[in-house]
Amino acid sequence: MSEPQNTSQNTTQDTSQCSNTSIKDSTSTTHNTNNTQYNAQAQHNSQAQSQLQYTQQSTPQYYPLTIPQRGIWYIEKFHSGTSIAGIPATILLKMPIDFALLDQAINLLIENNDAMRTRICMVGNEPKQYIEPYKYRTLEVKDFTASTEGDLYTWNVMMSRTLIYEENADLFRFVLLKIDENTCGYFAMLHHIISDAWSMVMTGKEIMRYYLELKEGIHDQTKKPSYLDYIDEENAYINSERYKKDAEFWNAQFETLPEQVGIKARKTNEVGAEAARRTYSLPDRLCAKIREYSASTETSMFAMLMSAFILYFNRVTGSEDVVIGTPVFGRYNAKQRLHWGCSFHLFRFASTLIPRTATPTS
Repeated sequence: MSEPQNTSQNTTQDTSQCSNTSIKDSTSTTHNTNNTQYNAQAQHNSQAQSQLQYTQQSTPQYYPLTIPQRGIWYIEKFHSGTSIAGIPATILLKMPIDFALLDQAINLLIENNDAMRTRICMVGNEPKQYIEPYKYRTLEVKDFTASTEGDLYTWNVMMSRTLIYEENADLFRFVLLKIDENTCGYFAMLHHIISDAWSMVMTGKEIMRYYLELKEGIHDQTKKPSYLDYIDEENAYINSERYKKDAEFWNAQFETLPEQVGIKARKTNEVGAEAARRTYSLPDRLCAKIREYSASTETSMFAMLMSAFILYFNRVTGSEDVVIGTPVFGRYNAKQRLHWGCSFHLFRFASTLIPRTATPTS
């Protein structure tokens, strides 16, 4: 979650320390005359701009990985050869789609967000990132009109398991999907080092916005806040007094590390990347009661459900010192909410449970 091979290949040579890269694409369909001319002109302008940028700056500017990116990079290296850090999604639209405009909409997303064009390379023994100049990509169209729903699911699983990480290469993949005359969409897979859950939500919203605007003749090339701003903000924090105080607090909290325990019994110390997800849907009536209790106690749903999980964890394992790591938003103001990229933080939820020594009397 065998891959169809693309039919054309564009190669751009970079004279920097990072190696040559190539991008494969196949020609999409359903172009009307006006859209074809517009698409060709956009691609020509993009290629000319890209060539100019490479001429002016043959060696890219390297930047260090951020704290969340470095964590993802270590996971990628630990599970090398898997798609563990890929974030796949399939978006189906119950409407006729002009694939030429959808192709342009996704390209606008790539053009306007430099985080999408982030690439990773090794400089010495350190992983670094740089922003690849934008160039137009003609996306593959996969036709499922003669296939079953099971075929689409099988293809989705196969694509989700396809490797997405490669140094000096794109860390995203888009494929346009034609299901029937009234259902179309696209498959998207972004590497976690350039994306997170919030970025994936914005990706779907922005592609749809660009598509609808293009239908109205609007070509929005407004650049989004740069991920480089996030790098600067993180560096400023690391060099601040607040960072020193935060480090002192957490080092004191975990001066003595709690015992590592888990709910699932393990028969071996080997850790693999294979996983499965089970989804349980609660009845509407129970969900309403949970929301009502959360509101009446002025407790967030997250804190309430996490507390319930900690109590369950204690009941199953007997551990009274429970520490659970959970990802959080990582964007703390209006500007940061517009940031694409890997910006999540890992929050340590530490609790000490004190058992009752006596049964309270009524």
